Amino acid sequence: MVALEQAIFPDVSKLITIIEEDWQLSASSSNYDIQDNNAVVLQIQDQIVALMFLEVPIPWEDIEPVCRSAYYWPQASETLKKQQAHVIVSIMSDSSALEKYQLLTKVITAVLKLTPALAVYQGMQSLILSPERYLEESDLLRNNSLPISLWVYFGLFTEEDETISGYTYGLNEFDKMELEVNQSNQTLTDIYGFLYNISHYLLAYDPVLKDGETIGMTAEQKVMMTHRSSRYLEETTVIDLDF
Repeated sequence: MVALEQAIFPDVSKLITIIEEDWQLSASSSNYDIQDNNAVVLQIQDQIVALMFLEVPIPWEDIEPVCRSAYYWPQASETLKKQQAHVIVSIMSDSSALEKYQLLTKVITAVLKLTPALAVYQGMQSLILSPERYLEESDLLRNNSLPISLWVYFGLFTEEDETISGYTYGLNEFDKMELEVNQSNQTLTDIYGFLYNISHYLLAYDPVLKDGETIGMTAEQKVMMTHRSSRYLEETTVIDLDF
């Protein structure tokens, strides 16, 4: 969902032009076109994309806790209180989750460029992102990289004993196990970077991370992986990284 400061739906012809020019994708109004004042269906390559415009804010009870947990954007709550409308973007295809999220990101960047956007909200990952950050991170797709921080929430916090713990939320959308680091003596920055890099490795190369094996970002680094119950997600088995 793209939260809007004003109730302005993107011009469909301009939307198609941006998608084609920015991402070299063929796009058109679909044969399933339902365009009216608040909805349109597009055909982009072999995928169907639906956009629905709602002249109401995203419910505050849905986004308020997400704004509070957005440590990476302290202004989120104040900014989202200005919203007047929102656009829902949906991808309908048989493609893989990775392919769908790549297309979703490309379409959202076009919407951001054509609307008075305040934020992008992804409820399945508890993410709320500023338009500026979304556009900046999406550029990774141009370099055959993946904008992991647009798709996965990285929770980080300090324990009572001053150690640091972290976890991912959103890898399950790609049929991957979530990652956790518990009570580490590493820094917040190092833990974020490690979780980010392992997440990118999982989505880019689709490896199987087995219980009891090790993983590392260098030949020398060997971090033990243990499959265990999550500290944060109910009835969820995660990969605990002894980092």
